[in-house]
Amino acid sequence: MVSAKERLDNILKLSREDLLELHKKYFNTNHTIITFFGDLNSDEAISKATEIQAKIPKRKIIGEKKSLQFVIENKTAINEYPFEQVNVDINLPAPKIDDEDYYAMKVIHNILSGSRGRIFQSTRGENNLSYFAYPTFGSSKDYGFFRMTSQTSIDKKDELVNVLLEELEKLKTELVSKEEITTAIAEDEKIMQSYLSDNALPNYMTYMEALGLGYDNIFKQYDEMRKITPEQIKTVANKWFNDAVIIISIPDESVKL
Repeated sequence: MVSAKERLDNILKLSREDLLELHKKYFNTNHTIITFFGDLNSDEAISKATEIQAKIPKRKIIGEKKSLQFVIENKTAINEYPFEQVNVDINLPAPKIDDEDYYAMKVIHNILSGSRGRIFQSTRGENNLSYFAYPTFGSSKDYGFFRMTSQTSIDKKDELVNVLLEELEKLKTELVSKEEITTAIAEDEKIMQSYLSDNALPNYMTYMEALGLGYDNIFKQYDEMRKITPEQIKTVANKWFNDAVIIISIPDESVKL
């Protein structure tokens, strides 16, 4: 790890030849997505995109693509660090973006998320167990993962882990009501719509296109999620939520609690 000053010193030492060599080595591409948003017709957008693309080097990318490898073993790990709070992460496998279970897992994420979601209610609304708690569903063509993250005090960590695992168990053993599914999807859709300013919309559309879902999936995804049934939620939970890596980060002996 270098300091900000050392980093700046290294940058200032670079010559013009160094910069040209770095550009040749790293600024390469074999695929480009260019997104315009505004008062352009199709021909104007194509013309401008072609002009930009012509200035992007089309050289072979040197290096091997390495995707995230998400290996799950059913275990708990304790990680010690020099400050007081206890962080809890429960990691589970999840479907890739082109898997048939993808949209069902997104609905599960919505059911567990937010101030009205199951995780917040079980850890904050009812039990006062955590400082915060939320789920994350990450997915691409190469991997998928589901994670529940929370923070608490050292005396409540074991109860917190048990409550989070109980929420997963409920999804596996009980049918979620259709009303809860509908409400959870509507809440997520409302939040997404609040993000979609004229500046943000092109970024979201480009991101969806880059994932391979299509630029308009930002709108269509909610139609797909509304097709998910309570039975599908239970089936998908039983398929994916069996093995978990639980990481509990606690203060070491030097910390004065």
